[in-house]
Amino acid sequence: MKAEDESGIFIGSPRKEDLADKILNMLAANAQRLERLESELIQIQMGGVSASPAVNYENDLKLLSQLPESMDFYFNSGSTWLSSGSLLQLNEIVEILAKAPSIKVVITGYADKTGAEQTNLKLSKKRAQAVKYFMKESGMSKDRFIINYYGASKSEGFSNEDRRVEIKFFI
Repeated sequence: MKAEDESGIFIGSPRKEDLADKILNMLAANAQRLERLESELIQIQMGGVSASPAVNYENDLKLLSQLPESMDFYFNSGSTWLSSGSLLQLNEIVEILAKAPSIKVVITGYADKTGAEQTNLKLSKKRAQAVKYFMKESGMSKDRFIINYYGASKSEGFSNEDRRVEIKFFI
């Protein structure tokens, strides 16, 4: 079983169906965790206990300070597949972001200079969408993401460093 979104982006390794099943289970667990946290927040707000925006904002700022300024996820040439290591890192990020609803994410896709300009632009877009798809399927709201993609226009050459998705966090 493989996870695929409407644009045909697959999450996981194409040759490891058991890994895909583990990833789907991880996504389901993240979605349940986010639902539970949202339910707890609603109960606090309805129960007369004031969840002060300043307190939540301070908590979110504290969690934001625990995140790196940015993170990169690398891809093989011509690929939109997220490695199992990338998926584990993204899962950790989702857990932190579940506790900080005001933190937003900028997801930017890049490609190396291999191939045609239009192909690289589409590839960088699909890479960014793959990261967004994982985070959205983990239960994060789609309004927490901004997607950018540049193809090879900001690439230095043909290295792994150029085939990446960069994510940045902000409030």
